[in-house]
Amino acid sequence: MILQLNNWRCFDSLTINLPQDAFIIIDQNGSGKTSILSALYSLLTGAPFPNTKFTHSLKFQKDYFGLQVQNYSDQWFLNGKISPSGRLTIKFEHPEFVKLNFLKNNQAKVSLDDLQIFTYLPTDNTWLFENRTQKLKILDDLLSQIYGKPYTEALKKLQQACTQKLSLIKNSKQKEIPVDYTLYLTFSELIFAQSQILWNFRAKFFAFWQNHLFEFVSWIDSKFKNWQIVWQITDSLSQRQKQSTLTQNAKPDWQQFYRTEVVAEKILYGASRDDFSLKCNGLDCQSVLSRGEMRSLVLFIKNLASTLAPKPYLIWLVDDIFNELDSQREQIVFQNILQKANWFVSTSTKKLDYLSVSHYSVNSLIDSKKIPRAFRAKV
Repeated sequence: MILQLNNWRCFDSLTINLPQDAFIIIDQNGSGKTSILSALYSLLTGAPFPNTKFTHSLKFQKDYFGLQVQNYSDQWFLNGKISPSGRLTIKFEHPEFVKLNFLKNNQAKVSLDDLQIFTYLPTDNTWLFENRTQKLKILDDLLSQIYGKPYTEALKKLQQACTQKLSLIKNSKQKEIPVDYTLYLTFSELIFAQSQILWNFRAKFFAFWQNHLFEFVSWIDSKFKNWQIVWQITDSLSQRQKQSTLTQNAKPDWQQFYRTEVVAEKILYGASRDDFSLKCNGLDCQSVLSRGEMRSLVLFIKNLASTLAPKPYLIWLVDDIFNELDSQREQIVFQNILQKANWFVSTSTKKLDYLSVSHYSVNSLIDSKKIPRAFRAKV
C-alpha cells in the first residue's frame, strides 16, 4: 500500500511504501517517525491520533493537509482545510471494503470496521498518575477503541449535556437571574441517562481488568502481587465512593444538586466525575513500580483490552514502545502483544536487531520511483 502525506506534521509532501509485514521504523528524533504512524492511524480510523487534535497535525503556516492511499482504485483519503472562519473542516472518505495486504492470510476485502486498532504513545506511560480529568480522558480513548460507537456516542452526549448545563448555570450567574429549573432538570436527566450507559461499560472493563491483574506478575520481577483497582463515582448524595457495582446508584435528588451546583458553578454528578486508581498492597502503583515497569503495566492493560471485545483483525500502532525497557521486557512485550497482532508498526530510536522484525529508516520507506504530487483538499 502506498501512502501519501501532504502538509502533515513535519512533512510538506511525502510518498511511502508500507511493508506488507509488521515492521519497526528506527530513526533519530525529529525524523518523522510519529508523523507516519499518526497518518496511518488517521487513514484507518478517520480520527486524530490519540491525545491530539487534527489541528496539531496541520503543518505550520499551512491551511490544509491531505492523506491519501495512492494505489487504491476507489477514493480513500482524509483531508482537512481551514475555512474563512478559521475552523478546520475535515472530510474522510474510504471504500466500504478495502484489501489490506498486511492482514495475514487475507484474500478478500474487509471493512475498516473489522479492524481493532490499539495504540501506545510515550505519554501513556504516566496515565495512572495523571490528574483525574486527563486520566479519565485516556481511559475513554481506550474504551472507545474497545466498545466503539455505543461508547463514543454516549460519551459525546454526556459531554454535550454537561457543557449545556454548565453554560446555563454560568449565564444565569452573569445575568443575575435564577437558573431555569426546567432546563436544568432536562440536562441533568440527560447526564444521568448517558452516565448509566458509560458506567455499565466501565464496570465491565474494570471487572475484567481486576480478574486478570494477577497475570501482570509474569511481566515484571516484583515482590508486589496484591493488585486492586479502586473505582470511584459520585453517588446520589454528591459524595465520592468506591463503586464495584451499579445497584446502589439511584437517581440523585436534583433539587439538592440544583442548589449545590448553582452555588459551586460546577457539574458535580455524572460519569465525567469518575476517578480510578491502581493500588498494590495498599500503595499507589507509581510508588512501587519503576518507569519501565509502569510502561509494561500500561501495555499489559491495553493488551488485556484487545481481548475484551475482539474484532476480526488486530492492529497495533506503537510509538517509541521500547524506550526504558530492558531486553527481557522488550521480549515480553513483543511476544505477548506484537506477535499476536495481525499487523503492527512500531517506532524506535535504538536498534533492536535481536527482534525478528523488519527494520526501516524513514528514508528507506520513501518511494523514490514515484514523485509525490500535491493534491487539493476535497473539503
